[in-house]
Amino acid sequence: MTYDLSDIFERIASGEYSEADITALQQALQGEEGRSLFQRGKYNITIGEGQNIQIGDRTFVKIDDAAVQAIVDAIRQVPLPAQPDIWMVPASRNPFFTGRETLLTEVRASLVAGQTAAFCGLGGMGKTQMAVEYTYHYRADYDVVLWVRAEQAGEFSAGLVEVAKALALPISQEQDETLIISAVKAWLKHHQNWLLVIDNADDLTVVQTFLRGIDTGHILLTSRAQATGAIKRIEIQQMIPEEGALFLLRRAKLIGEKAEWNLAPAEAQALAIKIATKMDGLPLALDQAGAFIEETFTSLDGYLAFYEAEGVKLLSERGELLADDHPSVTVTFSLAFQKVMERNLAAADLLRVCAFLAPNDIPEELLRKTATELGDHLKILSEKPLELTKTLAEASKFSLLYRNAANRTFSIHRLVQEVLRAGMSFDECCLWAQRIVCALNQVFPEPDYPNWSLCDRLLPHSQVTAAFIDLYQLQLEAISDLWDKTARYLRERGQYNEARSLLQSALALRQKLLGEVHPNVATSLNNLADLYKDQRQYSEAESMYRQSLEIRKLLLGETNLDAATSLNNLAVVLKAVDKFREAELLNLKALEIRRKLLGNDHLDVAESLNNLGALYFAHERYEEAKSLFKEALALKNKLLGEKHPRTINSLNSLAILYRKQTQYEKAEAIYHQVISLSSEVFGEFSHQRADYLNNLADFYSSQRKFSVAERYLKEALEIQKHFLGEEHPTIAIILNNLGALNEDLQKFHEAEILYRRALEIKVKAYGKENSSVGISLNNLAKFYVGQQEYKQAEQFYLEALEIFESSLGSRHSYFEQVRSNLEELLEILDTQ
Repeated sequence: MTYDLSDIFERIASGEYSEADITALQQALQGEEGRSLFQRGKYNITIGEGQNIQIGDRTFVKIDDAAVQAIVDAIRQVPLPAQPDIWMVPASRNPFFTGRETLLTEVRASLVAGQTAAFCGLGGMGKTQMAVEYTYHYRADYDVVLWVRAEQAGEFSAGLVEVAKALALPISQEQDETLIISAVKAWLKHHQNWLLVIDNADDLTVVQTFLRGIDTGHILLTSRAQATGAIKRIEIQQMIPEEGALFLLRRAKLIGEKAEWNLAPAEAQALAIKIATKMDGLPLALDQAGAFIEETFTSLDGYLAFYEAEGVKLLSERGELLADDHPSVTVTFSLAFQKVMERNLAAADLLRVCAFLAPNDIPEELLRKTATELGDHLKILSEKPLELTKTLAEASKFSLLYRNAANRTFSIHRLVQEVLRAGMSFDECCLWAQRIVCALNQVFPEPDYPNWSLCDRLLPHSQVTAAFIDLYQLQLEAISDLWDKTARYLRERGQYNEARSLLQSALALRQKLLGEVHPNVATSLNNLADLYKDQRQYSEAESMYRQSLEIRKLLLGETNLDAATSLNNLAVVLKAVDKFREAELLNLKALEIRRKLLGNDHLDVAESLNNLGALYFAHERYEEAKSLFKEALALKNKLLGEKHPRTINSLNSLAILYRKQTQYEKAEAIYHQVISLSSEVFGEFSHQRADYLNNLADFYSSQRKFSVAERYLKEALEIQKHFLGEEHPTIAIILNNLGALNEDLQKFHEAEILYRRALEIKVKAYGKENSSVGISLNNLAKFYVGQQEYKQAEQFYLEALEIFESSLGSRHSYFEQVRSNLEELLEILDTQ
């Protein structure tokens, strides 16, 4: 028999040891393993020849009770190891954890060797419990222990946002989730002595981009994936019968939490081995069986008889089990659920609700606020808050539900969800899926900034509904409403791909249910167009904005606020593709409608003024632009105050205009005012301030104050890399400006490297056919003309010309500029 002495020492040191620990310690002292641990001198204990023990200045001639007590006293005098400064492990240590020490040793060796490791295996094999045990077992070795879940991309992102909060990163309150995630990654890359556990990373593509390049700490995953690539895969097999039986006896509290196998009666050993064998050694099944035995006061042979009698019948009634389902888990969960249903119908319905949500962090407020949507048995929860606590307690019987009272959330294991759904008829599944969609739609708020915290909590549950809509062929307007709000929140956080999928689905469903001409269809078209505009897909955005506008005009008339929104949005896209005259007419119309319906003092009016000013600025109508910028700024100052992001942005627009008009003193003064305000509002080390620093640096570069410009550019670059990482398009803009500065300083080699790096980032971010890539190609071509590398310059001009023609059209100013540059180059080549 071997003993984990390090755990025994830890329990003795904390005063939480049992008689079984002392017995194990005394037995271990008889062998070389236990004796060698004491030789290290950590506890000021030395074992000499024979059984002589030297403890401080005391000598014992044999290992008897007095000697063991002296050892215990010596261990208790050693200070406890320091605990991590940040601890995000969501679970307490499992007092029934049994065996598997070799797996802990194996994963520890992998992590210490610099490998990312993953506990892998079938669902219910105890991967998460292994990870939890590792964090407690080795917590003294870490300063920071972080924990995120990654069953879905949205859940992983939300978890990293919580990590940012735990690390107290300044950007944790930022709107753009991608910036927060980049900041977390940057923190990990620049710190040591941390452990990051990524739980339920079944789809490794969700996490692999984030993990790339992080090698300063330890990363431990749990996953059902079979192929893990470079990640060290540590397979968790089912428990052998004796080990599983010991775990079952401990969990059922038929023996002590740490009692050894030989302390159990022979009859109990035999029955426990039979149950463990029936359960195929699956830890989750054994845990559930133990909970059932404990809660119902069932004997081991009673449970075994119950299983033998009901197992086949229960399995046959489902009939939809997947090939890799484990009958023991299904039967155990079904028996437990039957008990809950006998005790409390509301608790049973609560479990059915949970079967159609994301498994983790289900907010209690979802039930409190939507109980009336969830059937007759749960209606009382909205009327009597105390009933929710009672119902959660009943639903938590047999470990079917886990409640986190501190966070006011609860969780359910995915296998429990599968069993519950499998136990319902198709019609019952349709009913509960429909109820969940209506409930989520009722509680999911408009994705305005003050509501983001609630949106974060509900996001995984909203996203998971997509799988059930197709499965159960639901056709509800509430579905499209929910997806629309969810997608707009995802867009606000920069998760464009997920947002696009939901917006497209919402649009298709609304068209199917409501027809092609309906106000809600117009809303879907507008929201999808917003997304395409953000991604610089102007052709798609323009088409959808026009469709939305036509529907709104047809149904609501020419003069309504929704039409004004469509006009305003369409004008922004038309400006981007150089359709200035039409854009002006639409902006003016939108401004007229908003002033008529909202009055002059409204933020929507300020937005129209600013957009119209930006259009005139782009068309070099600077005086008109200045008048509009000033009017918009005055209105924002009045409504929001000067210390507001939207006000600061308007002030920045005015600075850019003064610079364009060569009113450099005014421009410089306003640029510095913008920097000062942004420092006060966002903080010195903020990505917003870095944006404005880049603008100020560009201004000083144009004034040939290169040293000042370089200082601001490098500061901006440092800040943005911290928040955004190395591959963000914003980094490309700063690198391009640094390239231009180095070119002006005749540092041509450095300039070329910077220009090419900016191009590389843009291609990776946008694709090769994006207009932003065309701009970088044009810059590089001009650089090579200056270096008299004409063939290289010609190639880049031709590539830029092709991009602008396909993305913006041959009448766009960018296309005309590049064509002019190319013609000049060809004239040079003709003279050679």
